[in-house]
Amino acid sequence: MADTKGNGKKRGAPHDGKGGGKKGKYGGGYGSKATFYQTLTGIEAGTQGVFATCDRGKEARCVGELYSLFDKYAEKIYPEELAAAKALEEAAAKGGDGEEGEEGEEEEEVDIETMMARELEGIRSTGKRAKGEGKKAGGEKKKVFASVRLDAQCVVFFRTNSPISPSTFVHAICEDALETRTVQSRVTHRLTPIERTGKATLEGLEEVAAHVLKPYFHSGQTGVKFAIRPSIRNHDVLKRDQIIQTIARCVGPSHKVDLKNYDVMILVEIYKNMCGMSVVTDWEKLKRFNLAQIQETVLGDHSKKPKPSGPGSAANTTAITPRVEPKGKPSVEPSAGTVPEVTQPAPPVDAAISTEPALTDDTAAAPVVNSVESAEDGLNAE
Repeated sequence: MADTKGNGKKRGAPHDGKGGGKKGKYGGGYGSKATFYQTLTGIEAGTQGVFATCDRGKEARCVGELYSLFDKYAEKIYPEELAAAKALEEAAAKGGDGEEGEEGEEEEEVDIETMMARELEGIRSTGKRAKGEGKKAGGEKKKVFASVRLDAQCVVFFRTNSPISPSTFVHAICEDALETRTVQSRVTHRLTPIERTGKATLEGLEEVAAHVLKPYFHSGQTGVKFAIRPSIRNHDVLKRDQIIQTIARCVGPSHKVDLKNYDVMILVEIYKNMCGMSVVTDWEKLKRFNLAQIQETVLGDHSKKPKPSGPGSAANTTAITPRVEPKGKPSVEPSAGTVPEVTQPAPPVDAAISTEPALTDDTAAAPVVNSVESAEDGLNAE
C-alpha cells in the first residue's frame, strides 16, 4: 500500500484529476485508438489476405472502414457460402453444449485438486480473451476477416478465410466502384490481394510461386504474357532484381514477359520476414486497385458532365455579339443640330510634306467646313 503520512495524502503516482496516470491523446493509454480494431499480431506463413495502404495516422480508421466494406461485398459475392458456414457454426455450437451437459455428470467424480486446476485454467483463459489474445487461438480463426497488427505506418493487413479468394474479391470491389461510380472509402488507397504467404527467402519465394502460379501458367496454358511488380517494405535481404528473376524462372520459358501489353500481373509483397504473391487481371484498367484514384476518376467525370438543356438553360440562350463599327465612321450617333467630329486618316508619307503656305487664324475655318462637308457627302454616298 502507498505510504500515508503527515496530511494523509497518498504517496503514489501523480493524479491529474482526469482518471489518473498518463493518457494518450484519445484517453485509455497510449495508442488506444490505433489498437481498437486490431485482433491479430504478425502474418503467419501459409495464409491469405489483403494489404491496404492509407493516409498517415489513419490506420485505425482504415481498418474500421475496410471491415464494413469487406463485410458488405462478402455478403454480396458469397451469400450461399457464408450462409452454409454460419449454419455449420451454429450446429457445432449446439453439439458443444450437449457434450458439456454430458461431461457435467462425470465431473462429480473428479477430485478437488483437478477441479481447482480447471478453475485456474479457466480464469487464465478468460483474462487472455479480455486482452484479445484468446481470440487468436480460439473463435477468431472462424471469422472471414481479421485485421493483423503491423509495425508500419500507412499499411494494414487483413487475413481472409474461406470462401474469400483475395484476387477475385479485390477485383470485384474495384470494378463495382468504377462501374457504379460510388465512393467506397475515405482514407483507404490501394488494395493488394495476397493468395499465399511464406518466408521472405528465395526458397520461400519459390514455394509460394509454385502454389500461386500453377492455375495461371502451369495448367495447360502457353504463351501467356505477364509482368512482375514487387513491393518491399521493412526488408533488406532480398533485392528487387533477385525477386524478379526468381519469379520469372518459376513461370517458365513457355511464357513471355511483356511490360506494356501483359495478360496478367504478378504482384509480390515483401514485408519484414514475410513474402506474399497473387496474380491479377485488369490491373491498369482498375487504376492498380487504388480506390482513391478510382474515386478521383469518378468525381472528375461528374464535374465534366454537360449541363442539362432546357428553356432557361445556357445552352438555349442566343449569343449576343458586340456591334463592330466600320473603320472611319463615328461610334456614337450625332445629336440633331451638331456637326459630327470626323477623324481624318493619316496622310501618306509623300503627302506629309506640303509646299502650301500655312493657314492663318482668319482663313483656317474655311478648309475645316469644306472638309466636314466633303465627309458628310462621303457618308451619304456610302
